[in-house]
Amino acid sequence: MFRNPIAPVLSLGMSLAFAASGHAQVTDSELFRITVPSTLSITAPTSEISQIHDETDNDQSFPAQRWLVTANNTAGAIAVFQTDQAFTHTADSSYKRDALVTLAKVAGDAWSVTTPSASTSYASSSEIASVAAESSAPGAASFDLGVSLVEETFTDLAAGDYELTVTGTITAK
Repeated sequence: MFRNPIAPVLSLGMSLAFAASGHAQVTDSELFRITVPSTLSITAPTSEISQIHDETDNDQSFPAQRWLVTANNTAGAIAVFQTDQAFTHTADSSYKRDALVTLAKVAGDAWSVTTPSASTSYASSSEIASVAAESSAPGAASFDLGVSLVEETFTDLAAGDYELTVTGTITAK
């Protein structure tokens, strides 16, 4: 059998030509993304607080309650704390006392108090008192909420429990 000495060289040359004509990638990129979910929360320190009247004509102030708010909306948020009524006797709603509500910021750089105090006026049928704070950027804050029963004359006050509820609401701007 006759072997052509050029055939293996020709075959090797063609293999190298095909390998040299392939495209090599010299750069590439990859995007990394983290999605931050929206956070909007307001938290009361407890669901109920009570105390016994000191039997004087002085206003009856509860200890300040520390509420926490968090919002990560880029434009900020608004937090409103609102009474549902004046202090009202639980068995006989004709007995009422006004409420004074105050709000003070404890911490939170992006937040400021916009309405620091408000009171009800049950005699004028205005039983809603609202205080508020707002932020201009994402952030968390803590606020001390003060609530007082505004006393008129202790001896005119019927015995029993007087209640109101403060509801905190936070909304994104």
